[in-house]
Amino acid sequence: MKISYFLAIVACSGIFVALRPLPSIAADATKAYRPLKVEGFLYPNACLIDERKNVESSVLKLGVKEASEAWRIIDLLTCAPRNDSTRKSVTSLMATKLRVDFSSTGDQPSAEVVAPSAQIVERVIRAGEAWSPQVREESGDVIVQYFVDEACVRDVTLKYRKSTWLIHGIGMACD
Repeated sequence: MKISYFLAIVACSGIFVALRPLPSIAADATKAYRPLKVEGFLYPNACLIDERKNVESSVLKLGVKEASEAWRIIDLLTCAPRNDSTRKSVTSLMATKLRVDFSSTGDQPSAEVVAPSAQIVERVIRAGEAWSPQVREESGDVIVQYFVDEACVRDVTLKYRKSTWLIHGIGMACD
């Protein structure tokens, strides 16, 4: 797997510049992702080449800063393999506090702010197990939304802070 580097401004007793590896999963672009079969229905895998191109194009059209980096993070979250390298990269991309939203039909929505954890990292790494990805911009943030099962839609919010994109929130809405 190739490693690409980008500069990230990191706050820690002042500001300094650090190189942070972000796996490039371009080598996996030709992997034979199959449609996802859920409850007898077939859904186009978010990691199929055409699906990836559509999401990349949508992100680039948002007009946000460093849109190509936001796209690479979305691609990492949706299509990178579930392994230690991906886990480390995703962990390094998380803000120190994450907003976690959950809603369910008939229940009051809940929201909390939590520190990143291994459980949250596992929750956002889809490893080719998502469909119908959609992206939108809200107040400069990039939000990617996708399905992982027939009952729930999930989302990840990326915020651009101090010259880098970070995972700032996750959400799930279920029937």
